[in-house]
Formats: sequence, C-alpha cells, structure tokens
Amino acid sequence: MKPEDFIKQGITEMLKADSDMSPRRHLLETSERNITAYLRRHLGQIGYSHNGKKYQVDHEYNRRGMGDTPKNLSPECLKRKNSVVPDIIVHLRGIEVREDPNANWLVIEVKKIPSFDGVVENMKNKKQKEALKCDLQKLYCFVEDERFRYQQAASIVFSDKGVWISLNHAVWNKRFEKLL
Repeated sequence: MKPEDFIKQGITEMLKADSDMSPRRHLLETSERNITAYLRRHLGQIGYSHNGKKYQVDHEYNRRGMGDTPKNLSPECLKRKNSVVPDIIVHLRGIEVREDPNANWLVIEVKKIPSFDGVVENMKNKKQKEALKCDLQKLYCFVEDERFRYQQAASIVFSDKGVWISLNHAVWNKRFEKLL
C-alpha cells in the first residue's frame, strides 16, 4: 500500500468513526495529542506489512532498538533540541536499521492549525508557523539520519479549510476537504 493511501484511509476511518460516535464534541475540536492518538489507532487497525513482516504503529514512541536509549537527532540536523518524540511511527519495534534497512517505514508529524490554507508562508501566527517548520525539519532529519533512515515522512495538518498532507517533503499537495 502506498503511504499516501495508508494515511488517507486512516484519516478517513478516524473521522468516520468520530462522526458516528461523537454527538457533541468532535475529535478535531480536541487537542492535537488526542487527534494523533486516534489516528494511530486507526492506522494500526489498517496495518502495514512488507516482505512478510508486520510493522507496528506507535504513538509518541521514543526508544531505539531493544534498550531504553531515547531517539535523538544530531544537533547539526535539528537546530533546537536533539531529543525527539515523533507523533506516529510505523516500524519494526525493537529493530534498528543496521539490523534491517527496512525497519523504519514511516514517520508522521501532526499539527492542528485552524487557519492553515496549505501555504506555510501565508501563516500569520508565528508560533504555529515555527512549530510547523520545526516538524518539517524533524521529518527531514528522521529520513537523513543514518541511525533511523525512515523510508517515508509525512506531515499532516488538520485545518478548518481541510486536511493537508505533505509526503516526503513534497509541496503541500493533498487536500482532503471532503473528509471534514
């Protein structure tokens, strides 16, 4: 399954389940962390397999290999802090890329930015703009860092204007307004 289809199906199923179960307060009116947890659950139900290996979908997972070593990115790559907690990862839990080059399939960062229109430069709120740019930098680092080498990286922004997905650092190229 293509990563964009995997993500779109997860978002679609998450929002459908929410509309069926939430008579008063909808999921997209809650916190970014809550939205991310629900998205992880639905992506986990879809599942991803490759070459006979079933990948795990984890939320805010910050460990490398079998130990308790937290994920960190090199200061040269990530300008702010080097300790990171990705929102969602699809990986072979406990396996490092030196053991299996396909261990890390997809890393996802999620943002809830009500006024987002798909163009980062149009954002008026400087704090939200910097947070999104930081997420994009983090995704780039997860792909480029030899210790992680994620195969795919996606940024998802939930907005009043739609759901925007950037995959592998492409320009904001997906808008799924019918999902809202």
